[in-house]
Amino acid sequence: MSKMGFSKKISICLYSFLFLVIAHKINAGNVRDNIYLGLGITDSISHFNLTTTATASNIVIKRKKNHNDILGNVFLGYGYTTCQSFYIAAELGTNFPKRSGKIHRPGASLTSFTFVNRISIQDYLTGDILLGYRPIERLLLYFRGGVSYSRLELHQFENTDANTPTFDADKKAVSGRVGGGINYGITRHLGLGLDYIFTRYQNLHPFWPDFNLQFKEKTYANNICISGIYSF
Repeated sequence: MSKMGFSKKISICLYSFLFLVIAHKINAGNVRDNIYLGLGITDSISHFNLTTTATASNIVIKRKKNHNDILGNVFLGYGYTTCQSFYIAAELGTNFPKRSGKIHRPGASLTSFTFVNRISIQDYLTGDILLGYRPIERLLLYFRGGVSYSRLELHQFENTDANTPTFDADKKAVSGRVGGGINYGITRHLGLGLDYIFTRYQNLHPFWPDFNLQFKEKTYANNICISGIYSF
């Protein structure tokens, strides 16, 4: 996906959010204060990078793939606003379902063949600290930073022409994430949220001894999420 396409998506989401803010003029409370529960839809733009090295010959094949997915997002948190309108919160969440992208690459050890690799990510649990400010009661601006506990997978499909079986590798890892958001209170309990989150996942680098292949999987993701929030 091009940078222009990604910027256009951010602009559309922001303008849609501002339109909803302007359209609602009823009394609101401090959305995301106390215990709150959220449900959202996320546009996830994942960037998969795969390096395959034949250790015997030092042939290196590099390929990358950008993949777009629509995810569900559920989160639970607790927040507090001070009398000076500064805000702090702790939040747990999850993204679903698993997202994957396929990469077609030439062979590194069997150079006359083409192979297909699939890279997958499943975010089991996310945890963030939010720091923000309320310029007015119903509006909240904040930064967030935290971690994602995820499962990273690499799967190479069977190639009957090259007489190679499937290959699978995976690991569970804790990765860092940062972002920011804006919330608007519609009523005393209901609010709308718009978030951008960047996640840099840990590398996965399995070795396939049968063919002397070293893989290195590098992945990061840009997520744009629109959510509804209920504050208890």
